[in-house]
Amino acid sequence: MPRSKSRDGVRQEVWGHLLVHYAIRSLMWEVALEAGRDPDRLSSTRSLRVVRRTARYGPTQARKLFRGS
Repeated sequence: MPRSKSRDGVRQEVWGHLLVHYAIRSLMWEVALEAGRDPDRLSSTRSLRVVRRTARYGPTQARKLFRGS
């Protein structure tokens, strides 16, 4: 459900969600190809969590959290 109350705000919100989805899927594709894996076998939910963690803590700290160090 969009949070915006105006038509332009809803349109902007939808485009924002689509762009983020496309960016994450593109990142998943690149990572899968580098790792020699099938991109369709990667988890969208897990990828979103990694992106959120990286955006929040930065790449170095996110790697430590991901590995459990």
